[in-house]
Amino acid sequence: LSYIQWADAASLELLRYCISLCESDPLLWLFTLRPDRDSPAWGFSQYLETEFIHRLVCIELPPLSPEASRQMVLQILGEHRLADSTLELVIQKTEGNPYYINEILQTLIEQEVLQRNEQGQWYEAREIASFDLPDSLQGLLLSRIGRLAPEERQVLQIASVTGLIFWENVLQQITDNPAQLKAALKQLLKARFIQERHPSPELGMEYLFTSSLIRDVVYDGLLSSQRTQCHLKVATTLETCVRSESIKR
Repeated sequence: LSYIQWADAASLELLRYCISLCESDPLLWLFTLRPDRDSPAWGFSQYLETEFIHRLVCIELPPLSPEASRQMVLQILGEHRLADSTLELVIQKTEGNPYYINEILQTLIEQEVLQRNEQGQWYEAREIASFDLPDSLQGLLLSRIGRLAPEERQVLQIASVTGLIFWENVLQQITDNPAQLKAALKQLLKARFIQERHPSPELGMEYLFTSSLIRDVVYDGLLSSQRTQCHLKVATTLETCVRSESIKR
């Protein structure tokens, strides 16, 4: 059964009922799902790990390496169909996710950046320096972000203004609800939007967006006035934090 993260509660309940057949019959269950903690299937996977650990084998697929991503693009389009700069841009933006690679190539085709010649071979009709995320990919990320609580979304928005890397003390000074910051960061960590790096004496715990695509989608969702206001607050807070630590020294 593929992509069970899309399964509804009734279907998952039926699977719970049927799964025990593997205890008495020579039956192999094979499930694929994305590690989305907000999906109902996440609870199902936790159930399997608890109740059927003696039967369960989990295989986690890591992101493709840059070379594997390059080979996937070449397999789809053929050799020498993209300029090196465009190929590197695709690899950088997709971050080893095969679904992202396929969606971005499809978007380049729809935008007629990629076209077929008389022999039916793909070629790059014009050079590009950047590209927008395809609607399907943007929608997927927006749906994940939309399921966050308001205070968690605000933390993510402020963080996106800071950049791929951001700091707890900066967020503490800017967020509307500082008391809820640690709880919001904990939820964002659980949902794999961000990851911890290391503490900074001046700025507190340093965090990193798990994907530049997530950061881009969050940032692009801010109004121009919100961006301007947040950029000013972040710059002022960074300056204050660093200056305060310098004075202490």
